[in-house]
Amino acid sequence: MTQLQQIDYGHWPSPLTAESLFASTESIAFLRPAKNGLFFLMSMPEEGNAQVLMFLNAAGERIRVSPTNFNIRSQVHEYAGISYTFDDHNVYYCNFSDQQIYRQTFDQERGKCSSPVALTPRVSGDSRVLRYADLIVDATRQRLICVREDHRTADIEPRNALVAISLKARNDGEKDEGQILFGNSDFVSSPCLSADGHRLTFQTWDHPNMPWDDTQIQLSNVDTEGNLQNLRVVCPDRPGALVQPIFSPQGDLFFIADWSDWWNLYRIAAKELDQPELKDAVPVLAVDAEMCGPQWQFGNHSYDFVGDDTIVLSLNRNGVWQLRLLNLKDGTSTSLIEDIGLLEHVFHHNGEAVFLANSLVETGAIQSLKLFAQPTEVRTLLRGRSSVTLECAAISIPRHFSYSTAGDAEAYGIYYSPHSLSSKGAADTLPPLIVSVHGGPTGNAKTAFNPAVQFWTSRGYAWLDVNHRGSSGYGRRFRQALYN
Repeated sequence: MTQLQQIDYGHWPSPLTAESLFASTESIAFLRPAKNGLFFLMSMPEEGNAQVLMFLNAAGERIRVSPTNFNIRSQVHEYAGISYTFDDHNVYYCNFSDQQIYRQTFDQERGKCSSPVALTPRVSGDSRVLRYADLIVDATRQRLICVREDHRTADIEPRNALVAISLKARNDGEKDEGQILFGNSDFVSSPCLSADGHRLTFQTWDHPNMPWDDTQIQLSNVDTEGNLQNLRVVCPDRPGALVQPIFSPQGDLFFIADWSDWWNLYRIAAKELDQPELKDAVPVLAVDAEMCGPQWQFGNHSYDFVGDDTIVLSLNRNGVWQLRLLNLKDGTSTSLIEDIGLLEHVFHHNGEAVFLANSLVETGAIQSLKLFAQPTEVRTLLRGRSSVTLECAAISIPRHFSYSTAGDAEAYGIYYSPHSLSSKGAADTLPPLIVSVHGGPTGNAKTAFNPAVQFWTSRGYAWLDVNHRGSSGYGRRFRQALYN
């Protein structure tokens, strides 16, 4: 056992340098499963951290799809989010510099792709006055459905709408800026078509609300011409933050709502969706934990369907995530993985759960888990390159705790103690403490491995992340305390 050298707190030698934290770290985001592999976005440090569309094939090879000088990033709502979609033969994405949507053929089996071609027009003057995000393919009608943000009216705020963009070549050669399907709210997101293409659901909200305050789930029929008919609001008498509407393979409508104080999962059966009023949403998993975080960006995806009667999903409690399997027949759920620092973009793909995860001791990676197999084994399919190297034994492990605050209320924090394999402080001294407050303000501090925190703890500092009242991850009432 190595003898620890006594050195004053804050002066310990550390294997981490400031340069190593930022030198060359690739981050992975917005995972989506495809027929023959997985699409995702990856930031490229050598290209100014541009977002590049990548494909991970069945052989584990990562293939670049979008060309150099393209940055796959939308500016809708400024924070944007997912900015690409695909079908079996093409990818469609928004390019940051001009905010136009481009189509590019891509052979998933061979990894071959064409040069991108713009689908939407370049508007005279500022080319970014039309911005697009949250794209889905409507294969039946040969079109994209997406969110469009229109900045052409300078004297008022930009107009958000759900639009349809034709994938068919026009006789006049002009590009399609999008036909408005719905434009009667200040904000719109999360379009999703039923498997048969006959129904469309999406999320809306209006000023002064944010998407974690009060939102609506809209449901519409889609006629043969592609127009929306019989538009209705889901459970209009039950206000809350309703997010991530998705149709099951059987046509049931699922979504996440915070009616119970926690973001839990609800369902309206397919047979009820033609009713004039949609009031009968049934909880399918009632737990004192959050299935998702606040919707800062487009494209959150916290659950997916596994066959007819099972869902794979994420849950967050006290800053730690877990992956669970939910049986819809009897309402029971089984934990598959626990103690995850951050869990995002959960999907079912070819008998496996695939997801993005950050552990307490490693950076983010695409991981998979075979469902209904024993023993349970998590495979890391791809981890972004990082210049940070720190062995697990040298990492300070986070500890979640609660504390009393004003008004006899309770708040939370995550504490990291000083930790080193070579140094210790004097027994009669205390370490300096760095107190960090997350942004947002409805964000939250996470227990995911953070090299910047380890930079300090490895030098003999203690670190405290505060999850003050108003932070997410502790239920709606705690989040709404921000306004008190």
